Amino acid sequence: MTKKEPMNIHFQDITCTVPIQCNKFWNKEQKHILKNVSGDFQDRKLTAIIGPSGSGKTTLLDIISGYRIKNVSGYVYVNGEQRNIKKLIKQSCYVMQNDTLQSLVTVQEEMAFVINLKLDVNVTLDYKEILILEILKKFSLIEYKNTLIKNLSLDDRRKLAIALELISDPPILFLDEPTNGMDTKSAKEYFEILKKLTLEGRTVVCSIRHPNTSLLNFFNNAYFLYEGRCIYQGTVHNLIPYLFANNFECPLHNDSVEYVMEICSTDKSNHAENLSAAITNGKSQEWLDCPTCWSTIPLNTLNIRHIQRNEIEDSFQYTRSFKHQLYFLLKMISLTLARNRVIYIEMPVIKKEYLSGWYSLKAYFVASALIDVPTQTFFVIIFSSIVYYFTDQSLEIYRFTQFVIIMVLFGLLFQDYGMCVATFINTKVFSICILKMCLIA
Repeated sequence: MTKKEPMNIHFQDITCTVPIQCNKFWNKEQKHILKNVSGDFQDRKLTAIIGPSGSGKTTLLDIISGYRIKNVSGYVYVNGEQRNIKKLIKQSCYVMQNDTLQSLVTVQEEMAFVINLKLDVNVTLDYKEILILEILKKFSLIEYKNTLIKNLSLDDRRKLAIALELISDPPILFLDEPTNGMDTKSAKEYFEILKKLTLEGRTVVCSIRHPNTSLLNFFNNAYFLYEGRCIYQGTVHNLIPYLFANNFECPLHNDSVEYVMEICSTDKSNHAENLSAAITNGKSQEWLDCPTCWSTIPLNTLNIRHIQRNEIEDSFQYTRSFKHQLYFLLKMISLTLARNRVIYIEMPVIKKEYLSGWYSLKAYFVASALIDVPTQTFFVIIFSSIVYYFTDQSLEIYRFTQFVIIMVLFGLLFQDYGMCVATFINTKVFSICILKMCLIA
């Protein structure tokens, strides 16, 4: 692993709204997910974004990492310079909460797929094999290298998700509730790995819903969110003094995180607003060990709403060329097809791999078509031959060829038609009903 440049992230006045339906006449109003929050994620520190469900943890991670820009305003800086999404995605990785791994390939095959897409064409095969083994050993996955990913435990799948991202050796890691569903022992092992990654020079930011004291102690800094506001930003060991300074005394043997959530959720209290005001909604760095001076930043130079198109256009400069992406995608889809006999990769997987810059959508579409069209054509020809013979059609090569071509074209047409309907309508049952009505019409 190469020596890494320090990566400090500063954000200010981040606001995010989503439209919600407020009555049966489809009138919509805006709901604020984040309310002008500010804060800092420091270099070589393991930072926890803590808050109850719906507090805005995932939304904040999506915004800072560049995965979400719609209905967002505010300022994001990396090392004192305005964020460039194209550059940030190259320097970071985002491990999402939901499972975004291929399920029908082995750990070794998935690692090889990613390493071939992420590393330069000049990297030797020996180096790739050594790198795969080193990363798998680091995450205690070497014994599962020939195991299908769908057969891995939840803990091992979460480890593999990080292992895949570390192939490109990013200096920034974002993780969305990675220990959700794990027991305390597994969560401790997971955070020990994250702690080691910070010692290697990385900035690691991790959202977590409700860590107990033993898990909280793994973190250097904590960033508390409640109802879209920041109510604390500082080191973990400064949390109790911060509460005491604001007239809240946590009982000696109480869980500090649970105590914070309890006082904020008390009926008819303004405790959350008071704590947010005390920390100036995240702008105060008083409770951090090493505050960073951002006073020289011209905050009027960056507004996410104004730059979203310029940042997203041509966001990815892929490591491998189109033909290399196509080749490795063909190999991966062929493996999936051989084990499942159906070309099916979940949309979250494709979205994650595309947004991480592994390959372009054009390469994925062409690869899918090159695998799918011959397969569909083969089965249509078999079906058409049987139908043509048993319906006592004229045994002429010319007529038979015309019949088969028409059947193949209809098969491909209605398959694409079905995909288009499914793209616009998320509900499976409703999509099938719409397709049936259109076919009958």
